[in-house]
Amino acid sequence: MSSATSDLYHLDWNRFYAPVFCMVFHASMALFLSIRLTKSWRQPRNGLVSKIDPLGIRRWLGVAPVY
Repeated sequence: MSSATSDLYHLDWNRFYAPVFCMVFHASMALFLSIRLTKSWRQPRNGLVSKIDPLGIRRWLGVAPVY
């Protein structure tokens, strides 16, 4: 790899691609986690935790029914 190609690659990645990728990635993860957390903290209709899912993990993943 020539010096010019290496410098161009590092310049483009450090100055543009990496910050843009990190911003998009963190924004999407924050949106996903905020949706999941607001869903997980919603209480079941009868106020009881399922015996099948005592820790609420399946409900947090969205695969358990809301009782």
